Amino acid sequence: MMMHPELPVGAFTAAALCLVPLPWHWRARNVSTISLIAWLFASNIIYGVDAIIWRDNAIVLVPIWCDITTKLLVGATVALPACCLCLCIQLERIASPRASGTSAADRTRRRYFDAFMCWGVPLIYMALHYVVQGHRFDIIEVLGCRPALYVSLASLLLQTLPPLLLAALTCAYAGAALLHFFRRRTTFASSLAGLSPARYFRLMLMALAEMALGLTITALDTWADYRFGLRPWGSWAGVHSDWLRVGQFPWLLQPAAGRAWDLGMWWAVPAASGVFFAFFGFGEEAVREYGRGWAWVRRVVFRRGEEAEGMKELASFTKCPSRKMRSFAADAASQKTESTACSPPADASSPLPSYTQSQSMAHKPSLAALLEKPLPGYPVLDIRADPVQPVPVSASQEFDDDEYSLYAATATPTVAEAREDEDAHAGTAHTPDIA
Repeated sequence: MMMHPELPVGAFTAAALCLVPLPWHWRARNVSTISLIAWLFASNIIYGVDAIIWRDNAIVLVPIWCDITTKLLVGATVALPACCLCLCIQLERIASPRASGTSAADRTRRRYFDAFMCWGVPLIYMALHYVVQGHRFDIIEVLGCRPALYVSLASLLLQTLPPLLLAALTCAYAGAALLHFFRRRTTFASSLAGLSPARYFRLMLMALAEMALGLTITALDTWADYRFGLRPWGSWAGVHSDWLRVGQFPWLLQPAAGRAWDLGMWWAVPAASGVFFAFFGFGEEAVREYGRGWAWVRRVVFRRGEEAEGMKELASFTKCPSRKMRSFAADAASQKTESTACSPPADASSPLPSYTQSQSMAHKPSLAALLEKPLPGYPVLDIRADPVQPVPVSASQEFDDDEYSLYAATATPTVAEAREDEDAHAGTAHTPDIA
């Protein structure tokens, strides 16, 4: 039975949150933040897997896993302050007057330096851990594998002081960066390319918050390790005489204060991941990335992109330019047509209105008046040479309708419709033109 089911959930959630800001930092080629994401992600994955495997036991189940992961956790102890230090060095350089003289070669050297600090220094730190590794590793029930440490003067120099030294350098560079910023605050925004003051402060505050959290955890861990004093360093053989031993600590056999302490130290890594996401998961870059991700989901998963494109094409086919039609009809109606005598139709049985009715419709624009001024982009055949009959009453009635309808009252009749209307009135058939 799992005594603390919230541990793997919190670890895997924190690991997922670390990956959210990765795309835009990857495009920016920011080595320090990419490395910080990688170390936080790896630490959370290790914590989550350990919480599942050793959820109710302290048995040595997968020793190779513990050998590898304990060394990675040791490297993460110094990698996190090293990443924050590189970030603060970069921010100090950006805010200083030296930023204007930075060349491409300088940026390349800076990336090499960041890579060495974020990955080379942790590798050296992990190798030095073997010097003060009294036994193979420890297994704490519920929490999993933990690195072993022979508490001595050598461990103080090789394992405890390096993270503290990096934290002190980070605070120094952060203070210098803030000093440069306030001295150049009037020209700061105009001298940067792609880095706004808000984003600059977000990076700075994130580095300081991560450093403050890491420094607090390191100080508490140091106090817990060295509160009972230093063990004597006799010789290499004496320190590593029991190196193959694995310490096993059942959860219920520990005092309540010890269990609370271990749980509090365990949540430090997920908390650092949450701090990182809090600073980078709600910025402008994050909002743009969320929009791109949602567009991809709509296009690939829900297949909404093709449907929307098809609806757009259908709308462009069916929608009439109602504004142009209305303005054209208004222009045609504003022109005062002269009342001329219209000869009655030759066929008395024709359904056309009488001459008196057509005179009463004189205030309505005639078909010839409507076709007098062609619409831009709509070719109109000149039919003024043909005899034009009065417009039927049914074709000139006004009614309310949707302006986007194909059958709007303001829509101008096409040439084919006009000729069909004339043929119906004249009783003759007309062959339509082929465009």
